[in-house]
This record gives sequence, structure tokens and C-alpha cells, in this order.
Amino acid sequence: MSADQLWRRSPRAVRVTWFDKRGTGASDGVANCTFEERLDDIRAVMDAAGIRSAHLSGASEGGPRSILFAAT
Repeated sequence: MSADQLWRRSPRAVRVTWFDKRGTGASDGVANCTFEERLDDIRAVMDAAGIRSAHLSGASEGGPRSILFAAT
């Protein structure tokens, strides 16, 4: 199931926040970042959006990053 299909099937009471890692999508371009800096980026987006807890989903390199973020 694609991310778009998943989003369309989500209940209306769910808040969906899309996160693009640095240098992709709507984010500003940037040189290489460390894994830890990318984890900090997730926290910064959550803080800015007022999200205290979340269910995370990630594909490709976003999968391991989501797992580590959730575990820490």
C-alpha cells in the first residue's frame, strides 16, 4: 500500500504530518547530515507542530530512523 493510499484510508480523527528529510521534498537543500542530526530533525518538526507523541512510519532509510527515534 502506498503512503497516499494509507493516508486516504486513515480515520478523520487522525492527524497526519509528512516529514521530508533534509535535502528532499519541500525541505531546504543541505550537505550530508549525521544520523543523530536527522533524529533531531524529527523532534524539531514534532515540537514545532505541537506533537507530543506519534505513530511513525518510514520507508527505505526512514524505516530504521523511525525505529531508533521511537526507541529513544
